[in-house]
Amino acid sequence: MCKNSGTYVEGKGKDSGTYVKEKKIEDWRKLLKSWRKLNRKYCQYWLYEDELSDNPFWYTEKTQVGFLVAAAFDCNGLALQEIDICKADSKPTDRKPTDRQPTDRNDLWLKLADNDNLYYIEAKYAYAKYAYAEQGNAEQGNVLKKANSRIKTTFKNAVKEATRLLEKEISKNKKSRCKEYNIERADDARNKFIMAVCFICPQVSISDDQMKNKNDFLQEIRDDFLKTYTEEADILSWFFPKTKNSEFWIKEEGKKIIYPGMLILAKVVKP
Repeated sequence: MCKNSGTYVEGKGKDSGTYVKEKKIEDWRKLLKSWRKLNRKYCQYWLYEDELSDNPFWYTEKTQVGFLVAAAFDCNGLALQEIDICKADSKPTDRKPTDRQPTDRNDLWLKLADNDNLYYIEAKYAYAKYAYAEQGNAEQGNVLKKANSRIKTTFKNAVKEATRLLEKEISKNKKSRCKEYNIERADDARNKFIMAVCFICPQVSISDDQMKNKNDFLQEIRDDFLKTYTEEADILSWFFPKTKNSEFWIKEEGKKIIYPGMLILAKVVKP
């Protein structure tokens, strides 16, 4: 399905899958497996008589980063959110008047158990709106195009924010002020990766009559996601946990909106 040097593996029951482009970041496969396990556990708690009354996907960036933190510890890694750090082009604030203290925060720091990789992550979250369209329908292309426009904007913003962590982007003056907070303070023997991670929550507008074809449409969303982002992302993952008869949904403007799962794309930002 993904035609380049990376590998794609589907999860059990084919309700999930992960693509990793480079072997040096293969540890994310185990991390995302744990992330799915914990999200599935949360869904299971809210499943009663085949009715799903809540899921974690439609919440915000902090919720998803929190699940990633929990997943890191679940697979014997380490994680810390909102760490003090220096970024390029930030302005001083009154909140931290001391020169040697940084004025920025990094969304997530990860140390996974399988190797010496360290990850400094800037995360973004967005809804991608999909209105049900049958395969081959002329409207289907427009639906996917509009959703991809939102995804691409979010991905671009995440990469831009992650780029501000690169040492070459931080001025010499700022490096001296923030020396002990910089990425350079990490053990040089370790592999340090600056990464942009996007959590994309599909919002699918669908009628009760169309629900019988829901799985086919979700497969179209998944296939389009993999086809569109394989070249520019280093990690792609999707997770649409199966329930017997129901999806978590809410009413918006008289329509049923389902939140079937999560799409994740990540990129290592390089100097």
